[in-house]
Amino acid sequence: MLFFVVVVACYAALWLVARARIKGADRWRIAIAGGMAIAGMAHLLDPTPFIQHLPAGMPAREPLVFLSGLVEIALGAGLVGPRRWRRLT
Repeated sequence: MLFFVVVVACYAALWLVARARIKGADRWRIAIAGGMAIAGMAHLLDPTPFIQHLPAGMPAREPLVFLSGLVEIALGAGLVGPRRWRRLT
């Protein structure tokens, strides 16, 4: 739910700042990328709630959360990067 709120907030900010320069579909893509980047940073800055969601028997829970945060940031960057990266992302 929080991710949805962040994406909508990113979209609203883009609409207010650059509504004439960025089309609706591009605004959503950029907003989702912003949401992914913020979620990825949350994995890195405060991994505790993400670690708590993983089963206790899972090995290397903290490095896994750190790695998933980096992947989420990279995927967000792929959405706003060169067009050739977007399909792969």
